[in-house]
Order: sequence, then C-alpha cells, then structure tokens
Amino acid sequence: MSLAFILTTYSGDSSLAHRLLWQLNTHHPRAEKIVITDGKLEDWQTRALEAMCTTLIRGEALGQDTSRPTAWLERMLRVALEFSSAEVIVKLDPDAYMTRAIRSYPSADLFGSLYADGTVAGGGYGFRRETAQKVLESGLLDTEEFQLLQPQSPLPVNEERQLSHAIQALGMTLGVWSEACVRARPTYGLRQLNPHCALWHPIKSL
Repeated sequence: MSLAFILTTYSGDSSLAHRLLWQLNTHHPRAEKIVITDGKLEDWQTRALEAMCTTLIRGEALGQDTSRPTAWLERMLRVALEFSSAEVIVKLDPDAYMTRAIRSYPSADLFGSLYADGTVAGGGYGFRRETAQKVLESGLLDTEEFQLLQPQSPLPVNEERQLSHAIQALGMTLGVWSEACVRARPTYGLRQLNPHCALWHPIKSL
C-alpha cells in the first residue's frame, strides 16, 4: 500500500518540522513527504525543508484566518491529491513524533485517536485518497450550513474536527488507529502515551 505524509508548518515551528521529516525519512524512506508552508519562511528554513521532503508548497498564511474556517482543511486535501499518488495519506503536526515504521492501517475512511464524540484527534491521523476526493467533490466544505455546524473550538482553525464532521455528514466511516497515540488535551500527559505506537503527539507545553 502506497503511503504519503503531509504536514503544514510556519516560521515558528519549522525546526520541529525538520526533525519530524528526518524521522519520516528514517522509518519510511520510500514514502512521499509533502510540506505546506503557512505563510513566508526565512530562506534558510525553506532550503532545510526542501532538502528533507518530496514536495514543498509555499502557501499563504491561513492559520489565523477566520473568514473561511475550512480553507486550511481544503488546502491540505487538495495538495494531498495533486502532489501525491498514495493510497493512504497521513497528516501530521510538526511536533508529532515517529518512533518506528507504521505497520497497519484500519479500513476506515478516516482513522486516528478518537474522542468520545467520535471526532479524530489532531496531531496525527490518516485517511484514504478516496476519502479526500469524496469530501472535496461533495461541496460540503463550501456550504454555509457546514460552516455553522462546526464544533466550537478555542482555535481559529481546527481541521481535524472539521474533517471528522464532514466524514460523518457524508455517511463515511471513522476508525481507531492503534498505531497513533494522540492526546491533544492538556489533561493528558506524555506518561499516558502508549510506547508501542508508531506515531505520537506530545503536548507542546510539556
């Protein structure tokens, strides 16, 4: 099964992205690695990332844009489809960690660590190529109804919850991914992360 990784970074966390790409190249040297920059990076940051990834996309700054809440998610999905031919795409935050190669993937359309409300936790989750195609082709991300139905979040952009909502609205499946241990809420600590997972996402403040 072909595999691609995609992450979005900005000037403040490009060093984390560089470290993560080193881990991805170590454990999955043949997989595609796509990096999207959210706004302008310094030249040295751009060169360092280009040397480590398959494709680097220079994107506009959308991280703090509340005028169209789904723009970040839509960009990620479109870039994944245009610049990758992989069957499975894994989205990672720059501060995620990979400790070993991924061994298995659920059959679900979207998979990762799930919250009690059925939404996937951010930081590290996977989806299938057909999943991205169906979400974009549905036009759901452009509807006013979908914008209004987004779960409340203190963050301007919360693409993993938006994607989870889209999957549910389209009658597609979400699944628990035993290879990912993501805990994005402050009440979880590193001590509770499963050391046997391939992917894990620490809290930035720890």
